[in-house]
Amino acid sequence: MDALKSLDMIEQMETDICDMYAYLQGLFSGGDSKDLEIFFYRLYLEESKHVAMVSNIRRKVQARPDHYAHCDISAADFKPVLDQVAVVRGMPRDRVSEIMVQCYVIELTLAEQYAVTSLKTKNGEIRELFEVLGQGFRSHLAALAVRAQDMGADMTKLDMIRRCPRVSFSGKVQINERIRAKCVDISEHGIFLLTPSLFSTGAQLTVSFPLLGGVINTSARVCYSVQNAGMGLSFEKLNENDRAMIREYVECTLQNINMDVPGSAIPIDDKRSGTA
Repeated sequence: MDALKSLDMIEQMETDICDMYAYLQGLFSGGDSKDLEIFFYRLYLEESKHVAMVSNIRRKVQARPDHYAHCDISAADFKPVLDQVAVVRGMPRDRVSEIMVQCYVIELTLAEQYAVTSLKTKNGEIRELFEVLGQGFRSHLAALAVRAQDMGADMTKLDMIRRCPRVSFSGKVQINERIRAKCVDISEHGIFLLTPSLFSTGAQLTVSFPLLGGVINTSARVCYSVQNAGMGLSFEKLNENDRAMIREYVECTLQNINMDVPGSAIPIDDKRSGTA
């Protein structure tokens, strides 16, 4: 897909997510849900910045299309996200824990998709855009995981979400003692790696990476892979010491994010509240 069409699609998707958070802010406005109203308003503001970033790059591409390479991106990759956005916008406020889980799934899908796209994009400016967008979604993941857990959301069903909260992790990983890769995020369940060296789905690997002053050594299974980009791995036979180390890293990251989650100190512009 050419760069301009790709950015048009990304801008529309980012706008839809921005509108989703504006809807949720309005859904939880008033009554005893002020904390949630502010939480979603904060996500709305951050998504608004994403929309502005994409729009700015799109204008540059529109002015000089010959200077920008094609983006290796497909509309089919993002359709599940748009479907989930529509699901969230149809949920009532009494299903708040499910709303948090669905938002988590949306952000996680995009964080990984943008990481893959940035690796496959030749133009430096567009690649940097996807890297920034992906990092933004990964920062949202931790905040959403904290909220979902606090509300007793079921984070264990694989057909809905990863088994455990996933947070950003940029460590270096060694595969089968010979291939180097870069990690994007991690949980007790698995990791997502950026690497052009791929294995078939279901393949059994060994992975090793430093964490919290120690080293994780475990086997892993390939859950899925994207050609010339990366793959998602599920840990197999993770020993209790390694699991505890990963849990400590995830919990510390979540606690740090949770400290930044607003209570009721952020003023809301009534003219913008609940709108995109």
